[in-house]
Amino acid sequence: MHSLLFICAVMATATAAHSGWEHHRGDLVEYRVLGVKLAISDIHCTMVAENADAVRFDAASGSCSLLACDRGAMDACRKCRHASDSSLPQLWMRKPVKCWTTFQHRVDGSVSFNRNWADYASGFGQGESLNYWMGLEQLHQLTATGVWRVRWEFSDWNGTWYWAENAPFSVGPASDKFRCSMGPLDASRSSVGQRTEAHFSTNNWQFSTPDSDNDDWSEGSCAPISGWWYGQCSFMNPNAVYKEYPNINTQGIYYYLHESGSALVMSYSMKTFECLIFN
Repeated sequence: MHSLLFICAVMATATAAHSGWEHHRGDLVEYRVLGVKLAISDIHCTMVAENADAVRFDAASGSCSLLACDRGAMDACRKCRHASDSSLPQLWMRKPVKCWTTFQHRVDGSVSFNRNWADYASGFGQGESLNYWMGLEQLHQLTATGVWRVRWEFSDWNGTWYWAENAPFSVGPASDKFRCSMGPLDASRSSVGQRTEAHFSTNNWQFSTPDSDNDDWSEGSCAPISGWWYGQCSFMNPNAVYKEYPNINTQGIYYYLHESGSALVMSYSMKTFECLIFN
């Protein structure tokens, strides 16, 4: 009788501990492995997870991989686009599990972002996991209610990843040319800094495209071949022409923080760039 009660108590404890986790697809590239332990089940795996953000249990080998997000905060590895990608493994993720919505993504040069106003308003591309632009109208509808934050996540050709977050973030209606409203950098959740000059920021600027110049540059247009929220012009240009390696030391998809000495200059073109929102 006592043994049965003990077993029931252990099972109840295990179930309670496991209730703090949810099963979702995740990209292992975005995690680092903290360690690997032996486990007899996925419930046991979550019980021995210690401080891991996620775990992956392999029933065949009994291995329990303890994972930590390698993109900053725990939620940064939880992208909504992962759910529809059947090539990604199922992971147990520590609650709360909320995901980031991708509204822009660049991975190669197979899709031109030299588009007109109508295309940028409605959206285009190959889907969130590849080259993609959500569309300004949908972005406006999403951010019109609630409090949102924005994340800029990008990588250089040496495999280094960078990220920066701003809050709050919203996009206005078409009647105001989808004006961007963006709060200051959240340094506690960012790996890089950000230029603060008003004319370089995306904050409070209307959207511009090659056929609709709404920027503040008196000498010409900041959007001759792509669309963005330009002032004079911008400290980042995610929708610029994609430059293929080794021709990357020319102005393309840039994040402009320094004048020289790193990849964070206007004359270096990034390998990938993704813009995401979260509330």
